[in-house]
Amino acid sequence: GYGAGSPALVKLAGDGNVRISGNLLSGGYLSSGVLDWTDGAGAKIEIEAAGQAYVNGYLRAYEEVVVKGGEHSSDQGFFLQGAGEITVEKAAGTIRLESGGDVVIEGSVLAGGRIEAVRDSEGYWLGRNLVEYGGDSVLRIDAAHQIRIGTNLRAGKTIELTGGADPVVVGETHSGKGIVLYGTAEVETWAANALISLNGIGRIDVLASPYDY
Repeated sequence: GYGAGSPALVKLAGDGNVRISGNLLSGGYLSSGVLDWTDGAGAKIEIEAAGQAYVNGYLRAYEEVVVKGGEHSSDQGFFLQGAGEITVEKAAGTIRLESGGDVVIEGSVLAGGRIEAVRDSEGYWLGRNLVEYGGDSVLRIDAAHQIRIGTNLRAGKTIELTGGADPVVVGETHSGKGIVLYGTAEVETWAANALISLNGIGRIDVLASPYDY
C-alpha cells in the first residue's frame, strides 16, 4: 500500500490460518533499491486470523503494525519465525501483537527504526543490524496464554508484555508460565524514562544466556 494523499492500509483477514512468507509494505515504495516513505503518514498494516497468524516474511509500515492471531492446535496463535521481521518506520510508531493462545517470537521486532541485512564481501548473509531512530515508539504484546521471546524486541518509549493463563501440559518444560524470555532474548528501549513491563497471570521466567557458562 502506498498513500499518496490518504493514509495507506494493507489489511489481511482469514477465517482460518494466515501465513505470510513474502513482503507487506504500507506507506512506502522502493526507489533505486531504497525505501521512500515521503507520503507514508498514517500508513498501517492490519492482520487478523481466527486461527494462527504465522509470519516468516517482512511486515513494514510507516506508522503502525497490528497482528491478531486466534487459536491453533499448536496453541501458537501468533508465531514470528526466525527469518521474519516486523518494523514501523515512524520514530514514534506502534506495533501491537496479540494471540488467543501463545505468542512466540523467534524473529526481530523493531518499533521506530529499520532493519538492515549484514553481508560479507561475497554477499553472504551474516545477520541483522537494527537501526533505531530515537523516538517514543511503543511495542505491546498480549497473549491469552503464554509469551515466549527468543530474539530482539526494541522500541523507544514502551515495551509491554502481558501473558495470560497458560494451560499446564505434562512433559512441556515451560507450560503454565505467563512469559518466558530465553537467554538469547534482547528486549531494549532507548528513550529517556522508558518502560519495559512484564505482566503475567502465570510465572514470569527471565532465563540466563546459554553463552555465559
